[in-house]
Amino acid sequence: MREFLLASCLLLSCSWLETSQAQDTAAPSGDQTAALDAYIEKAMADWKLPGLSIAIVKDGQAVYVKGFGVRELGRPERVDAHTRFGMMSTTKAMTALAVAMLVDEGKLAWDEPVQKVLPWFEMPDPAFSRTITVRDTLRHNAGLGPEADLLWLRGDLDSRQILERVRELTPAYPPYSSFSYANVMYQLAGELVAKASGMPWDRFVETRIMA
Repeated sequence: MREFLLASCLLLSCSWLETSQAQDTAAPSGDQTAALDAYIEKAMADWKLPGLSIAIVKDGQAVYVKGFGVRELGRPERVDAHTRFGMMSTTKAMTALAVAMLVDEGKLAWDEPVQKVLPWFEMPDPAFSRTITVRDTLRHNAGLGPEADLLWLRGDLDSRQILERVRELTPAYPPYSSFSYANVMYQLAGELVAKASGMPWDRFVETRIMA
């Protein structure tokens, strides 16, 4: 549901940007701002969202930044332009983009084995350890079940320690035979980015994608 709201807000934002470009304005008009505010507030009510923030960037400049609602149910603190939110799985898109950029640069290849880049990584199935590819890290079909995410939920292991424990998991199904959401595989993709680029994943995203 939250993903639907975000997509809807983005579509409305894109509609405003197209109109803005046609009018050659640097910021939304009062009517446009009021329409966007009303849409967001209605969507929040429909989806029972306590709070969110929206930013529209045009030509490298933030032309609309606003918070709506409260930071926490039952508390009075309001969301504003500086409220921080957990980004959660939006980072998966950044990770996939980072991998694709490195493939374009010849530093990774979609179908090269992960072990060619990270020789220490192993899956529960030794044979699959040798064949799992860069592409596979982004597809949620490597055979891991929900228990794989318990590794990073612990909070006391670094990225490599988490991934070194993947070999100890019990596969939920044979590789490629089913879809099962696995955050830990995107963590593996992040390690591929770090190794291929020579900088940590977060630094790559900051300097190569967000800059």
